Amino acid sequence: MLRVGVIMGGDSSEREVSLLSGEEFIRHLDQEKYEIIPMIIEKPKEVIEWVGKIDVALLALHGRNGEDGKVQALLEALEIPYSGSGVASSAICIDKNMSKLVMKSMGITTPEWVMVRKDIEWHEEFFTGLKLPLIIKPNQGGSSIGISIAESYQDIEKGIKQALEYDDEVIVEEWIQGEEITCSMMNGEIIPVLSIKPNMTFYDYKAKYSMNDHVQQVAHLSQGVIDRLRSLGHQCWQLFKLKNYARIDMIIQGDVIYVIEINTLPGMTKYSHLPKSARAMGITYKAMLDKIIEASVSSV
Repeated sequence: MLRVGVIMGGDSSEREVSLLSGEEFIRHLDQEKYEIIPMIIEKPKEVIEWVGKIDVALLALHGRNGEDGKVQALLEALEIPYSGSGVASSAICIDKNMSKLVMKSMGITTPEWVMVRKDIEWHEEFFTGLKLPLIIKPNQGGSSIGISIAESYQDIEKGIKQALEYDDEVIVEEWIQGEEITCSMMNGEIIPVLSIKPNMTFYDYKAKYSMNDHVQQVAHLSQGVIDRLRSLGHQCWQLFKLKNYARIDMIIQGDVIYVIEINTLPGMTKYSHLPKSARAMGITYKAMLDKIIEASVSSV
């Protein structure tokens, strides 16, 4: 019987979401097929304690010290197969500034932005080239934690201070108002695209993890737009050398499709997008996990 270690927890601001994802993994894993081993960690180095006790690691980690390549590097050194993308892909994709630079260099449309660092003095003039409103977020954050909207240049300072509570680097980005789209991918193929309609100004933490604060539905788009989304998804998958599964967040505004960010270990809670996309094409949560584990083991 394959010993599956479900690694969750960590010490990032997304620990709570990680535990929810891990609990959902454990709930749906086939107990007749796998020996399920919950692994709640604080620091990446704790993975070493499980050498010889697991055959494959199912990563339910989110944010720093989990989604940024550190745990992945340890698992590779220990020769333990794991779910999700590799070390370099994970490190680049969690860094919004770095991944946006890569996208821009390859002609992928992403909102204009400025990065602010905690140790470098900044001035309002830094942002005058950006069109209001602006969205301010931690550079390596996720789950919409620490995000705010600046309707004026005077609002920026407050938003930056808030974001700096979660990261030493902050992204100040043009807020694109349009149809929010999530492209979930498994093994390089896009599964049904979801359209997100939050019941508030933007898709915040409460909306992502509450049943009644958003509507996620299969997007009804023209074939031309669907083809463009698929092309963008495949381009990002290949460009960032993604593996196993991932989620690419986009916004459609008029005729323009913006790529916002790439999630190498997207949330897998009962409210999360990827499981809902899989379900929309007839893949149960249990079957989805089987596919993820099979791909993780075969990629070694």
